[in-house]
Amino acid sequence: MDIDLVIFDLDNTIWDFETNSREALVELYAEVKKAHGIEHDFHVFHANYVQINYKYWSDYEKGLINKHHLRYGRFYDAFASVDFHNKTIAETVADKYVTVSPFKTIVFDGTYEILEYLCKKYKLAIITNGFNEVVAHKIKNCGLDRYFNHIQTSEDAGHQKPHPRIFEIVLEKFNVGAKKAVMIGDNLETDIAGGKNSGMHTILFDPKKQHDGYADLKIDHLKQLSNYI
Repeated sequence: MDIDLVIFDLDNTIWDFETNSREALVELYAEVKKAHGIEHDFHVFHANYVQINYKYWSDYEKGLINKHHLRYGRFYDAFASVDFHNKTIAETVADKYVTVSPFKTIVFDGTYEILEYLCKKYKLAIITNGFNEVVAHKIKNCGLDRYFNHIQTSEDAGHQKPHPRIFEIVLEKFNVGAKKAVMIGDNLETDIAGGKNSGMHTILFDPKKQHDGYADLKIDHLKQLSNYI
């Protein structure tokens, strides 16, 4: 693959969102459960939250809801699903979540090794739909900042993946043509379709081996990138 620029998604590609999020939610739910006597165990709340959060993020990325609705609505709905209806508490937990979760530092196996390898050969960037204040902490706390030449958030771009403009901004930043760039991510719609529609090479990161085809390449471990780029 003849490239000059490697672009990564952040959540669920480098930063292990599912594990880090769960750790943060365990702590926050325990506080509320103890203080307010919620009967349902954490696993019930968490299973509901995962589905609710996915729907809210999908709507956010489609432009159907704004950041405020995403941040707070998902928690109100998740607590409501375990028969706890308190908007004030839900909003408090929502604010704590975006403070606590970015300090969780679990990344996917092979992350540091592959970034060490790639940063010696290419310019590296991140494109993420995550919130500015959260993304900055995640990257710094995991020690990822030393590897990347540019971090592009959707908030700063004014567009969310898969909108082509967010990809164009990064290409312009490095003065690199789309055919000289590769987009690596876990999401077929935002990362792979977005990258393809912008003319980039694409690599799907699929550690659970859930998807087939569509991307130019597919890997289930980050170290496999060294076989291709």
